Amino acid sequence: MKPIRNLLFDYGGVLCDLNWDKMIAAFRELGCNSQAFSPDIIHDELFRRIDRGTIGEADFLVGLRKLLHLPNATDTQLVRAWNSLLGGIPEQRKAALRRLKDRYRLYLLSNVNEIHWRCCVDQFSDYRGESMWSWFAQVFVSYKMHLEKPEPEIYLTVARQAGIEPAETLFIDDHEENVEGARAVGFQALQALGDAWIAPLDHLMQTDTLQIQS
Repeated sequence: MKPIRNLLFDYGGVLCDLNWDKMIAAFRELGCNSQAFSPDIIHDELFRRIDRGTIGEADFLVGLRKLLHLPNATDTQLVRAWNSLLGGIPEQRKAALRRLKDRYRLYLLSNVNEIHWRCCVDQFSDYRGESMWSWFAQVFVSYKMHLEKPEPEIYLTVARQAGIEPAETLFIDDHEENVEGARAVGFQALQALGDAWIAPLDHLMQTDTLQIQS
């Protein structure tokens, strides 16, 4: 196994906390009933299209208003409820990234839509006067790439555009299917949720070894 030179992070669930219950509650406050916002609704094609960037924000909000039966909700109300999913990045994760960036090249690959991403960049970037985005060599987001994890092409595109070797790159994601997708095209990979990646990567930085379950 080649030494790890690059770290490729997922965003939601790995760096940024996600609060599904808070988002559902926000939509219900707008008048969406529990039947309209069932747990399976997130798999509706509308959400996939906004994450892939095949529709823009205006069309998404029109579709969301219809899907959730909220004809009187304003765009501002819908965006606020939609963004309530995002819980922010805890300071300990930013501190860990700050340590790691001095040893590894950092990259990010996220399945994310333009509304959420704008909120992430505007609200969750600062760390003690530094922008955390300055620590990343490149950032890859699905709505600009028109691809989604775990499609093989999204990982290969990252490797090609970043000029990195998959075998020298550790991909960190909270979803098993995304981790397996990266491994299938030659990346090393670690499945981790929330703070679970901090200790293994600190150990990697100190010892150049990381135990990864196959």
